[in-house]
Amino acid sequence: MRTLPILIALAAAASLADAGQLPTLGDAARKAEEGRKGAPPPAFRAKDLVGDVEWIITREGLEEYASARADIAALRRKTASLHTRLFETSRRAAKLADLAPALSAEPAIVQTLGRYKLSSRDYLRREQTLVNATAWAAQKALPDSLKSRPIRVQNVDFVRDNGVVIREITARYQKVETSPIWFNAARFVEKP
Repeated sequence: MRTLPILIALAAAASLADAGQLPTLGDAARKAEEGRKGAPPPAFRAKDLVGDVEWIITREGLEEYASARADIAALRRKTASLHTRLFETSRRAAKLADLAPALSAEPAIVQTLGRYKLSSRDYLRREQTLVNATAWAAQKALPDSLKSRPIRVQNVDFVRDNGVVIREITARYQKVETSPIWFNAARFVEKP
């Protein structure tokens, strides 16, 4: 008696499968694969990326960086000793990231960056990205080594496609900066 309901359920499933109403395992796999092929690539935002991943330039992020840099430039202009300390530190730095401890050692800089929810490292990461993308965008053709780095290519494209916007936004801090922010800043451009 107990097996009768099971036999009835199996017979019903078999008749549905014969009628083509139940999908087979192969049908389900084929449908899942078709769904993956037609799906758009995964999207990500700059705030989704942490660690050593390069910053993705966006208008919003660029405006935030420019505001922070303008405030820091005003501090450096107001306090000559601060400007001298940071500029002299930049003489010995091999890369922009090396300047993070010097920025973090200055309470006024830390407080300023804190208003923008940036650490010294995050701020310099944005600066490095902008320095790189601007230098690479000036080249006629991108080197092959750069083409294999999609975020870097996206940043170069952003700089190339938004020249007017970038000049408008960066003018905010360029008006305030009266002298070079870093010693021989062009040397900080990384190899693609």
